[in-house]
Amino acid sequence: MVYDRFFFKPAKEVEITEINSPQVIFYDNQDELIANFEVELAQTPEEQQKGLMYREFLDKDKGMLFIYSQERLLPFWMKNTLIPLDIIYIGADKKIVNIITNAQPCQKDPCPAYASLEPAQYVLEINGGLAESLGIKEGMEANFNLP
Repeated sequence: MVYDRFFFKPAKEVEITEINSPQVIFYDNQDELIANFEVELAQTPEEQQKGLMYREFLDKDKGMLFIYSQERLLPFWMKNTLIPLDIIYIGADKKIVNIITNAQPCQKDPCPAYASLEPAQYVLEINGGLAESLGIKEGMEANFNLP
C-alpha cells in the first residue's frame, strides 16, 4: 500500500511526491479526494488585511489560506473584493467549523462582516459557490500540504 508522506494515511487519488506550492485538500467520508486547492498564504497582518482584494478572477483550483497563531472568532469582510467567495472557517483541529457561502463583494460602506460561528485558526477563501458544488461541508477535515 502506498502512503501519502504528508498525511500518514493511505494515498487515494494522487500520490504526492513533492510540494511545489501550498495546498488545501478535502476528502469525502470514504476518503476519496473531492478537492485540491493550490493556495496563496496570508500569514502576516498585511497579507491578511489585503487578502483577495482587487482580484478580478480566481481559478477554480486556487484559493487563499489565512493562518492565525491561535484559534479565535474571526470576522471577514468583502471590502474591495471584486468576486464572490466562499469563506471556510477551520479550527485548530483542521475541521471546518462553518462556511459562508457565496459572500458577495461589498458595494458600499459600511461593509458587513462575516464572522466564524466558532473559534477558527485557519480560513480558506475560494470561488463563491464552489464549496457546495464540490460537497465541502462543516465538520469535514481539511488537509494542508505546506512547504
